[in-house]
Amino acid sequence: MFAVALVTILTEWKHIHSKGYKKVLAIFTSPIFMLSNVPIAFISLFSKPEWKPIEHSVSAKDLDSRSTSERLPTE
Repeated sequence: MFAVALVTILTEWKHIHSKGYKKVLAIFTSPIFMLSNVPIAFISLFSKPEWKPIEHSVSAKDLDSRSTSERLPTE
């Protein structure tokens, strides 16, 4: 996984719009990120996914009556 990250960074160096030290850091952190998927994949083999509907208490009509400032998230 380290080799794949290294080859990818080296071949796409000019196309990755980031600072050089972040690109090098990505080479070392990429295998950690990829290994974090192993437990998720293992658990997914033995679990049965269920559909759980989400109840929505706000209708489109309610949203239209609100002002723009209430609809937009604040930063």
